[in-house]
Amino acid sequence: MKIIASTNFKHGRKAFEKLKGYDVPDAFAGYFIGVGWATLYNGDDCEMVALEELNPDAPPAAREGDTLEVQDAAINQESQHG
Repeated sequence: MKIIASTNFKHGRKAFEKLKGYDVPDAFAGYFIGVGWATLYNGDDCEMVALEELNPDAPPAAREGDTLEVQDAAINQESQHG
């Protein structure tokens, strides 16, 4: 949903600037409009905002060239009952 920020605010890792248009997921747009931080926007010049940027628990996006190597490991696999 397209919105225009009514004020400067930050949500998750994304900073929104007053009077700038954004295209955000509907649930977030409804929240931003409901709390008075934004209004509906009909313009075409909108910045797309990824869901990952709005989720405060999401890890930062991987940079190009970053890799993750997973190794097999077995630590304390036995369980004792009683």
